[in-house]
Amino acid sequence: MLLVAVSCNSFAQKEEQVDLLGLAALLVSDGNLSRAESVLDSVNVQDKKTDLAQYYLLRGLLNFKSAQYPAAKANYMLSIEHGQQDKLIYIYLAQSLFAQQDYEGTLEAIEDSAETGAALASVYSLKAQCYWEMKQYSSAWAALADGQKRFPLETRYMRQQVYYYIDLGLYQEALSAGQKYLATGEGSDKEYVVLGRALRESNQLDLSIALLEKAKLRYPQSVAVMTELAHSYLKQDKALAASDLFAQAYVLEPKLAGDTAELYRQAGRLYRALNINAEVSDQPAKLKQRLAILVELENFDLVAGMGDALYRNGLLENQDILYAHAYALYRTGDFKTSQQQLAKLTRPDLFRKATELRKAMDKCADAKWRCL
Repeated sequence: MLLVAVSCNSFAQKEEQVDLLGLAALLVSDGNLSRAESVLDSVNVQDKKTDLAQYYLLRGLLNFKSAQYPAAKANYMLSIEHGQQDKLIYIYLAQSLFAQQDYEGTLEAIEDSAETGAALASVYSLKAQCYWEMKQYSSAWAALADGQKRFPLETRYMRQQVYYYIDLGLYQEALSAGQKYLATGEGSDKEYVVLGRALRESNQLDLSIALLEKAKLRYPQSVAVMTELAHSYLKQDKALAASDLFAQAYVLEPKLAGDTAELYRQAGRLYRALNINAEVSDQPAKLKQRLAILVELENFDLVAGMGDALYRNGLLENQDILYAHAYALYRTGDFKTSQQQLAKLTRPDLFRKATELRKAMDKCADAKWRCL
């Protein structure tokens, strides 16, 4: 939620403390937290001339920005006890309480802020979220309606409504509200992705794809949009379209190489999958995927030659990989090594396959060409 900036001139300050408290206020607002703390540590709180209301307010803001929410609450309360007159203190207090999931306390603090809080657009969003977390949904909707009435040009309430509809599983309503919000031109790629995913999960695939294709035009470099759109195409069994989207995404985010290669494998574009597999940085994952692709290509010579690499990376402990490698050895005529690999199989289904493979090798003992 919005943290309202503090002006060093917002509160009355004693002449002796103007420099220290004013400097601390500027440092807190600028995010120089360690320097701000050093300045506040130098303030003499025993001096009767020290403006303690201002001092504890700054301590609270420093705590809040450092994610020390209980300490922030305590210092805000001390500021109030020492005569803090600015009602913004209650908004700061509300923020610290919300961060601690004290939603009832947050609402009480907002009430105490009176008209000062009511004049802030972010306060209505905060109220709505408190009610939502407490499952008082009608009150949450009412808070958003109040905010929209008071701030008709604000779009944050529309965005919040979209997330609430999604949270309730009301995807058609989410789409309607989402399209209205996105029409304002303020929707980020994240908003498009969230709404597109919600539509996909409700099997509104055509709507999801149409929305995300629009998002892709607006945010052509968004990896999140590309991958979410790919998932919608996948759900329509359009693996090649999904693969091409992931291929665009992995250029921007190389860690997606493995997923891209896998999608091309599923789409039957095996040589393309093999090329992209070369870019996978995780060596065990790379080898496992490479083996699967080569098996589909029936390139058993290359699979058989992967033995050392598979062993070094601990992949021959995987029974499926062990069998695949043994089968490749069989297909290339290395019966002895294949038999050694098959002897290590213990899983019932693979053990039965190994038995059949041994029988085949026995028949071919004097004529290997029959097994190649």
